Amino acid sequence: EMLEMETVLHLVEQVWETVKEIASQVAASSGSEEGTANNQLPRLAWDDIGSLLCRVLLSEAPTMRKLGLYRFLSGDTGVEVTVPKAKPVADTSDEGEENDSTAFMRQPESKGNIKPSALTPAVVQPAPLSIVSVAFVLDVVMRSFDYIVGTKVGINMQIEEGGGYKSVSIADLLSSFLSSYTTMLASSTMEDTRLSEFVNRVFGSELLQSHKSRSVLLFYRSVATALDTIASTADDESSLNMEPESIQATIRSIRSIFSSGGAPKSMQERLKLDLALVLKNSIPWKKVDASLVLQILALYPPSEEGLLMMDNEPTEETPQSMARSAIGTWLLGLGDGTWA
Repeated sequence: EMLEMETVLHLVEQVWETVKEIASQVAASSGSEEGTANNQLPRLAWDDIGSLLCRVLLSEAPTMRKLGLYRFLSGDTGVEVTVPKAKPVADTSDEGEENDSTAFMRQPESKGNIKPSALTPAVVQPAPLSIVSVAFVLDVVMRSFDYIVGTKVGINMQIEEGGGYKSVSIADLLSSFLSSYTTMLASSTMEDTRLSEFVNRVFGSELLQSHKSRSVLLFYRSVATALDTIASTADDESSLNMEPESIQATIRSIRSIFSSGGAPKSMQERLKLDLALVLKNSIPWKKVDASLVLQILALYPPSEEGLLMMDNEPTEETPQSMARSAIGTWLLGLGDGTWA
């Protein structure tokens, strides 16, 4: 209730140490009754922690959402995440609105009460990334980011640390998180269907229609690149099952967005490349719908540059050529490799 009703940033800042301790209990009690046996906090599930965090991440105040995203994606809420290095403030490589609006804040010191007998605070083990539910990532984290994209609060944080300032892009933090989350799901057992659930929803028509184009581009790029990296290094077969019905709905949505002028040419090529990489790194369909395959292939027509390359020395790869190559690999795997 405090997180839901509070609108003063520095007061919300004081709860993160406690949230870390609570989140650590989810990891400590997972799979055993050790927590209750030692008279520690009652056993907690991710839904308990997720419902707590979403009070900030889905706050009506944009600045509160931004702060919550920064804390969660930086690992300050007790969940283990991968965080990219912050860029110096002098770096002006970011374009557009990302430089227009920033938030200034100090890295918080621990505000938890320390018992007189304790000379140093106890080290809190963060909860593993595997406890975070697919629904929370899609419906809370990604939705929260999409909410602040294009608003006055911006997506950069200016952090005072060590006598200087660092600029941290929440977009970079989210991209790193989504890559780590995808990698974690891909490393699960074949019986675990969360990877398929997650990727089908990320590349589903509902997300494409309900989120801003800049957000969709970041989501697609992060997940597709992670899948392609995993496939290039893993020995095991893919456990990603892309549902034909979902892909068909996505194709319709993509065509609708492209025909309405809702995406510039460069963005169209990036989205098509990411979709191609996902299909390439998924389990090939055994029962093939020829009509659907033709709809997919129609998204990737040969370009004039591509036709010229067939008669000349190969040049630097473009998103279009990489997408056609990925689609070709996917096509050859359909129907146990015999359909094409």
